[in-house]
Amino acid sequence: MDKNTDLEVAKLKEEATKAKQIQETYTGSAPAGNEYATFDGAFHLITQRKNGPVEVKLCNFIASIEADVTKTDGINKTKCFRVAGRLETGQQLSSIDVQAEHFDKLDWLTTNWGAVVQIGVGPRFKDHVAAAIKYHSEPQQIEIATHTGWIRCGNELGFLSSSGAITKNGLNPDIVCELNGVLADYELPDPNVEMDYSLSEIIDRFLNVHSSGFGIILLGGVFRSVLSEFNPVKLSIYLQGTTGTYKSALAGCYQSFFGKDFNYAHLPENWSSTGNAIEKKGFLAKDVLFVVDDFVARGSQSEVSRLHHAAERVLRSQGNQSGRDRLTSQSEIKGAYHPRGLILATGEDTPNGHSLQARLVLLSIERGQINTEILSSLQSHGQRGNLAHIMSQFIKWVAKQAYDGKINVVIEDLHKRFMPLFSGQGHSRMPDNLTSLLVGLNAFIQFALETNKITTKQADRVLEMAEQCSSSLALFQANMDREISDASRFIELIRIAVSSGLSHIASTKGNIPHNHEVFGWKEVGFGSNSRTEGQGRRIGWVDGESIYIHPGISLAVIKPMSTSLGNYLGSSQTAIGKALKEEGFLVKWDKERNTEKVTVDGKREYVFHIKTHNVFEIVNQTQTSAPKQNFDFYLDDVPF
Repeated sequence: MDKNTDLEVAKLKEEATKAKQIQETYTGSAPAGNEYATFDGAFHLITQRKNGPVEVKLCNFIASIEADVTKTDGINKTKCFRVAGRLETGQQLSSIDVQAEHFDKLDWLTTNWGAVVQIGVGPRFKDHVAAAIKYHSEPQQIEIATHTGWIRCGNELGFLSSSGAITKNGLNPDIVCELNGVLADYELPDPNVEMDYSLSEIIDRFLNVHSSGFGIILLGGVFRSVLSEFNPVKLSIYLQGTTGTYKSALAGCYQSFFGKDFNYAHLPENWSSTGNAIEKKGFLAKDVLFVVDDFVARGSQSEVSRLHHAAERVLRSQGNQSGRDRLTSQSEIKGAYHPRGLILATGEDTPNGHSLQARLVLLSIERGQINTEILSSLQSHGQRGNLAHIMSQFIKWVAKQAYDGKINVVIEDLHKRFMPLFSGQGHSRMPDNLTSLLVGLNAFIQFALETNKITTKQADRVLEMAEQCSSSLALFQANMDREISDASRFIELIRIAVSSGLSHIASTKGNIPHNHEVFGWKEVGFGSNSRTEGQGRRIGWVDGESIYIHPGISLAVIKPMSTSLGNYLGSSQTAIGKALKEEGFLVKWDKERNTEKVTVDGKREYVFHIKTHNVFEIVNQTQTSAPKQNFDFYLDDVPF
């Protein structure tokens, strides 16, 4: 071997040694075939050439994926990478989360780390940097819930909030719950840390905060929401009252059971948001109370319509425990979002719809009914975190009951106990709605007794008052149910259409009836040209004590009118007839129909046959004043 050959061999050995050194990273030796190296604080690409390996600097930083994170909201799962890095100068770069599908594009570099991060100019440099980051990463596999409420933690249940998961043993902060925006304020403290307050005193304050006592029913709703995992809640609570009745302040007290930062000015949601946003937040607020504040139907007709539509969609979704399925851009079905806790809504107006309102427990607040001194005390307890601490301890108790296999039995037994109290009253949903709230309250009182926080005497007094209050509320709901039913609304709209001149009712022969002013006829013209004419369209006929309403023509008149009144009557002719029959408004009807065929104005017509006095009030013209009326009950008897 000559001298030149020796020199070539030595050169090859030197290049091989150098290539090996280049491939070694600060973390140790790289395996064979590695094309990326990290030295001098940056990523380098090692390419093999004829003359040996060549190093190409790709960027001015190094980065790695610290965690491969799977986030779940209960239906959908998304994956993101938690990335950390540092510049070649040694400056640390903040840890960020990057959606997995966006990672390889590297657009997130400048968005999150700014202009200091630079990638060299060259073919596929971005692809190489993305590959280098992945190659030099050993990510930890993490699954994170993006919702509150119960999840499975090994062989037991844990209740998620921003602070971690509460199990039968207490708070486990290592179980991560990632909540965004206002939902991050759902934060429960460690139940094992003692706090200075009297649960007995707080219960009494909720019992007396409203003059009717329904504050204790609302308290049942708070604790019933936590039981949604075991028995879904199919109702919403609605606080209705004008400005200045403290409805939002009261709602804020109940919301603060789930986080001390909640108050009347800081609630999870507002009706000004879109239906989509409210539904999604309600879905993520699993097994908790979710206040949606300030339903005020004001503005243009389209704005009012949008608000009522959003309320109907959200509250019906809560009541049915189902949402609207959606399609992805690839025409695949995407899971529907629906509230998974319990909605407490407030508003000056009430959302439209008989079937919708049947899904509500409606509580009316008038000025002066809220004890502001007690309200202020409850707000103080909320701000100090006392109410959230009570909730933490209750959740710990429920977790123990669930672990022992008792919680479902507790709920079922309480439901069977209270359901008969309200049977046969109002809408078919109402007994179940009120029973559900009493189940929540009784579960809470059972917890308080078992943990020696209240006496048996106080527990009996609270539950007795709650049952009395629920019975009064059932009467109120039943009366309201009759007032807002399709049958009652149809009758009321007929009355308005006639009195406003949009329609009239003739005699059965088609001419002017007795008491014609009542039935939409008026004098027109002057002197010898004066005459009596029916106003608007003819929608029916009257014959003494009976009135015959034409279904199709009457609905053609009153449906547009109901829209202008801000409460559209959307029911069909068949549904209206069925409602009139079921509520006792119809006098006669033909077999298998809700109408009767009669002869009017020389023709045979199918009509709704109704008692005249159920639609119009005819005062004897010889009387100088209306007779004094007697009532079987007074509104003052109903404390709502």
